Amino acid sequence: MIKITFMIGNGFDINAGFDTRYADFIRYYLDTESKTKVIEEFKKTIEQNRECWADAELAFGKMTERYSDVNAFLACYQDFCLQLVTYLQEQETRAVYARKDIRMKISQALLFFSDQLTASQKSRIKQLVYSVGGTYYFHFINFNYTRIFDRCLNSFRIPDKMVFNYRINDDIYSLKMEDVIHIHGDLSEPLLLGVNDEEQIANGEFLKNRKFVRQFIKPVTNAALQTMRDEEIQGIISDSNVICIYGMSIGATDRVWWKKIVAWLKQSDTRYLIIFTLAQNYHRNLSGSFLDTEEDVQNCLLSYVQLTEQEQNKLRSRIFVAINRPLFDFVLTGQTEEEAEEKQSA
Repeated sequence: MIKITFMIGNGFDINAGFDTRYADFIRYYLDTESKTKVIEEFKKTIEQNRECWADAELAFGKMTERYSDVNAFLACYQDFCLQLVTYLQEQETRAVYARKDIRMKISQALLFFSDQLTASQKSRIKQLVYSVGGTYYFHFINFNYTRIFDRCLNSFRIPDKMVFNYRINDDIYSLKMEDVIHIHGDLSEPLLLGVNDEEQIANGEFLKNRKFVRQFIKPVTNAALQTMRDEEIQGIISDSNVICIYGMSIGATDRVWWKKIVAWLKQSDTRYLIIFTLAQNYHRNLSGSFLDTEEDVQNCLLSYVQLTEQEQNKLRSRIFVAINRPLFDFVLTGQTEEEAEEKQSA
């Protein structure tokens, strides 16, 4: 049984046609009604520093230095979170899941993810699959608050069946799929929106406030909520043969998880990490562009752990980077196929 874990980030929702960047939400948020003068001033500060809010979690950590009153800060933070829930719920309503091609494209992404890699990398993944053999066992860790990915996955899996067979042409694949775990919560429950640790909080005085720490440092919040998600996800990571990271920036506010993944990778030479990344200034016809981008992504991940150069090089050989490759290649916003056909025939 080959155990494959997908870690899904906001890039999935964006690629599927949703306006779920923090920059998109900020435009919406600044136009919402301010219930207090404190929140109004908070919005003015955001307006003056919009570029910093592409990563809202880090921006909040830095903004603590502007406040002496922790309760005033938390009032702004909580207003931001509640408005974010409303905004993302509106985004979810734009989804059109009644698409005949979704099931096929999900199956191709899950079963043939290695097709996005170089010939050598693809060969190594196939060798691993053949050596382990049997069922494809999938876990899914969703870093998004939305359930857009979950609903796409449900269009592929067979209801009430964890294990099922799937045919592609003349080949039959045995699949086992676990439910999606939302590492930061979803829109129906308390969200984890904050920083990774104390170092990312500019105002050290706030760390003396238990109320602030329990809400704003994500590992502490998760422990306080007693969801057991951290422990469950740690077990999933430890048991994986392959981990695929899709639509994520390997950002510092989730550093705890990148450190765990590097530790997992170090434990066995037959484990592989695949990172699907989006690079703005990438030129596919330039070998240097590919090699530099690949190394930059690897460096970003490895920077979270103290390693010797020899250890880094050993791990690099099992960190595969797929650049600008649309693994989940479909748009979920717009018309259904039936609506498009009706409009064409009218």
